[in-house]
Amino acid sequence: MRFAISAAALLIALSALDTTHAQSAAAAPGDIPVKEVQLGAETFARAAPLPAWALPLAEIPATTRREPVVLRLAETQLLASDGRGVLINRAIQVNDTSSLASIGQFTIQFVPQYHRLRLHTVRLLRGSEVLDRMEQVQLRFLERESGLEGGVYSGAITAVMLLADVRVGDTLHIVYSIAGENPVFGAAYSDTASWDQVEPTELRRVSVLAPADRRLDWRMHGDHRTSRIRPTESTRGALRVLQFEERGLETVEPESHIPSDYVPLRFIQFTGYGDWGEVARWATTLFPGVTQLPPELAPVMERLRALPDPQARAAGALQWVQEEIRYFSVSLGESSHRPYPPAQVVQRRYGDCKDKTYLLVTMLRELGIEATPVLVALRSPKVPARLLPSPDVFDHVIARVELAGRSYYLDPTRLGQRGPLSRMGLPLEGAKGLPVRADTTDLITVSAPNALELATTEVHEVLTLEALDGDGRLDVRRSWNGAIAEVLRVAFGRLTIEQQRSQATADYERRYPGITLDGEPRIVDDLARNTFTLEAKYKLPKPAKELNGDWAVRFFPTNLAGAINLPQKMARKFPATVTTSPYQAQYQLIVNWPDNVSMVHDPATQRVDSALFRAQVQRSFRGNVATLNLQYTSLVDTVPAKDLAQLAQDVQKLERTLGGVIVVNRGAIKSGGLFGLGKTTLQQNLQARQETELRRLSTTIAEAKLSGEDLAEALCSRAETLADSGKAAQGLPDAQEAVRVAPAFGRAWQCRGNLLFGTGEYTKAVPDYTKALGLGHDAFMSYYKRGLARYYAGQYEAAAGDFAKAIESKQGNDESDGLYARLWQIWALQRAGAGLPPEIVDAARKGATGAWPRAALAMAVGALTPEQLIAEVERKQGDERELTLAEAWFYVGQHHRGRQDIEKAKQAYEKCRALGITMYIEHVAAGLELATLK
Repeated sequence: MRFAISAAALLIALSALDTTHAQSAAAAPGDIPVKEVQLGAETFARAAPLPAWALPLAEIPATTRREPVVLRLAETQLLASDGRGVLINRAIQVNDTSSLASIGQFTIQFVPQYHRLRLHTVRLLRGSEVLDRMEQVQLRFLERESGLEGGVYSGAITAVMLLADVRVGDTLHIVYSIAGENPVFGAAYSDTASWDQVEPTELRRVSVLAPADRRLDWRMHGDHRTSRIRPTESTRGALRVLQFEERGLETVEPESHIPSDYVPLRFIQFTGYGDWGEVARWATTLFPGVTQLPPELAPVMERLRALPDPQARAAGALQWVQEEIRYFSVSLGESSHRPYPPAQVVQRRYGDCKDKTYLLVTMLRELGIEATPVLVALRSPKVPARLLPSPDVFDHVIARVELAGRSYYLDPTRLGQRGPLSRMGLPLEGAKGLPVRADTTDLITVSAPNALELATTEVHEVLTLEALDGDGRLDVRRSWNGAIAEVLRVAFGRLTIEQQRSQATADYERRYPGITLDGEPRIVDDLARNTFTLEAKYKLPKPAKELNGDWAVRFFPTNLAGAINLPQKMARKFPATVTTSPYQAQYQLIVNWPDNVSMVHDPATQRVDSALFRAQVQRSFRGNVATLNLQYTSLVDTVPAKDLAQLAQDVQKLERTLGGVIVVNRGAIKSGGLFGLGKTTLQQNLQARQETELRRLSTTIAEAKLSGEDLAEALCSRAETLADSGKAAQGLPDAQEAVRVAPAFGRAWQCRGNLLFGTGEYTKAVPDYTKALGLGHDAFMSYYKRGLARYYAGQYEAAAGDFAKAIESKQGNDESDGLYARLWQIWALQRAGAGLPPEIVDAARKGATGAWPRAALAMAVGALTPEQLIAEVERKQGDERELTLAEAWFYVGQHHRGRQDIEKAKQAYEKCRALGITMYIEHVAAGLELATLK
């Protein structure tokens, strides 16, 4: 084990541009350098006698198994005294030609700096014959640095034994021992012994010999097979002997997607450390305090001290170490764990994770910043918490920095990190680490309070069509934060302009065949926020497709691609890692259809809640503008094997909810008529669409193929379409039936609340919205609708509270919805006689020129006049103008009513009603207000 970062620890998938995790890039793999070396007799001996400490060898059991490879015997003896040693006794039978290499080429890896390899037995068992191959076996010692391409040189040697004349049915019996241990560990003992194997095993035996007067704890770990082997105890002179044994072990077949914190194969851990504090105190000897930095760093330190605050100094020091000290690990002997002195690292200008961390911590302390090395497990970040205290469980080092009461975790082996410490990526979120301090007593959790924010990707797409059968334009903005931004910053910096063009179109070519860039892609690298943004404009050949008079364009959120990776084989034994957590994807699509398209769909939200993820999809269609917003949040990264089938259903539900197409029904396409005569109006199109939707839903329900929530959804859609047509009383029975057939479906209760509201039963609607909330239905819409019911029930304070909760539930997403709720909150507070909070007034005043309905908010707090508001709306065109006017006249009516100018209020409400946008809450509310003013 060494504190050297794995070269392929975290990879970037440039073709997707939506990697969720990344680490500093390594060179592309090539041929592993191999050099043959010669070893002296003190390092290797052939035909050596067994070590004096060894126990009698286990006898090789017979086997009738016919698997390709069978371990007849797998015996391990461990010496846990000052001499340290391991003896391996293996008997491997091969029953298949394709597996003969398992015994024909046998390898042993060791480190000659502190190991001594002794070969005791090499023989083939062939039927009743015993063929001694000790002298005939060809031995080569290869310096085969498999990690060199990733910047790791360990000095390990591989002994390769080549046996001639091996045949199907032969058993290779080999016994060897390795004496010695890395001196960096000192007197304390720790080691592991595997138990389960990927091959069936007739006899597995592990024996450990330790001084009786020394502490030695042990534990068997494993998540798949829960049985634990209890050892027999005996003595051998002054040594205590623990012997573990099990016969007839079945194979454990590996599976893909196994979580890093899941242990599929049992193993035994041995340790002489009493607690994690002892391990930490051992580690402090590796990172002693350095009183003086090398003179070469003086100008660097002077520049860092001149920075304005400690966080900027820490970030500057981190960036210097990351970029000026290249990653390369020379892990020979004790340097597998002991870092090189900072002066030597600076002089070499290279080092591995422990070297770079030691240098960074030293620089930070010199700057007066509290910094500590932290040992972590890069390959299995959360596993140390499950293990006995031991230094063996760690393979990486990072630095912890304490500033203003907050801990920051910095990895000097990464590249591309920018901005304040709080905006830097933390791929080890949730890892268990050990601070290298004398006062450490336990592991800590490596975490950042804004981890989800840093793992958020945003995609904004605007697709514009001048004609249904014409070409289109697509404007795209994609943004990444934290670790992903850092990887892309480095990766894009290495690409040529042509490669950048290729990557900019990679996610869209299959969806829109023939797509081409319109100009060059634009990179916006916000170093202050550590956000990386790619902007591009595209030309699309005829993106809308016609089918039976309907038109549709395809879409898919690029930041959802690869977010969930289900294993190919769903029936499995082990849990599966299918996503990354934390991770959040925010996606918005706006489709600007041609002017002859006219549809009205109020924002409708659908949720998909799974044990793995939470997703919310909101759709709206206003005139010729369709909008879709998606927010996807991963909740966990791992799913138990038994839950994979349910997860697959949840994924399919998400796919159905997204749909993948934006459709314009033929009834929503306005006819111009001959010379403009007979042109259909917006209201006529809305009415025709409602009638078409009612027929479709009625047919679907009458077919009696739906049940449960699907039936309830259809009933609710029909009920609400009737309400949108001004026929709420006719739709109420459907809503009541929806509750009956799916009483645990929150959407059904909200639907019934909507219909009760539409029939004037405001007080009865309130508990239905409350029930919908309790069942986990869309929080915003439930609070918003309950607020409306309470408002018209005269419960103004309670209504204002509901609108505030609706705004809070948006959490910064779908801002327009939050603005509508804010309008109603202001009116509720005004009618309750309460003053408006200053922050609401200030925000409304400042946003007067923003997107609709910000101007209405400004008018609500007196920053705009009604005349200015109507003039603003009159500048809009087509159906959008008419739809927005329907809202604006209601808001003007609310303005005048709040000032007790009843006549002007009535006039405004009547103008709202005259526009005939019956599905808008403003149209309904204007009627309610007029009824109270008679």
